[in-house]
Amino acid sequence: MLLDFVELTFNYAKWIFPNYSCDYINHIYNQPQLFTILAIKTYMKTTYREIIEILEASDKITKFLKLTKLPYNTTIQKFFVRMSDTKLKDLNKLILSMHTINCELVAMDGTGHTSDYADHYYAKIRGKCQKSYIKNHIAIGVDTKMILNYAEIEVQNTIHNLQ
Repeated sequence: MLLDFVELTFNYAKWIFPNYSCDYINHIYNQPQLFTILAIKTYMKTTYREIIEILEASDKITKFLKLTKLPYNTTIQKFFVRMSDTKLKDLNKLILSMHTINCELVAMDGTGHTSDYADHYYAKIRGKCQKSYIKNHIAIGVDTKMILNYAEIEVQNTIHNLQ
């Protein structure tokens, strides 16, 4: 079942991601390979180090992905940081367009993300501006667990400087 997941993910990723993001880097790993490893990490609920350990033990996955050398765990993490959300949206649209999705129940959720360590209360009592943050909204088919819609909104300075 994991190999089927790897095969589907890798094939979809080849349609969406160009092989390399830049002509001036060494071409050891291509973007579809890195995305597939990231997807396996998420699917198996592992850390970056654990997914590399799993790949070390799995000849079938490394052969399928044509990996001659395994990436460091930081390579996967850096790929995740620089990966654009438009590529994920394009991938989701591709998957939804290729499959008929019939859902009776849809679950929706929203959450906010920030890189700022100060919490809302601390920023308010100190009179500091809170940095902008990203708010995500997602709709998922309960039966299929497919992402049906995804939206991202950047929210600017929610607390103004009080001094």
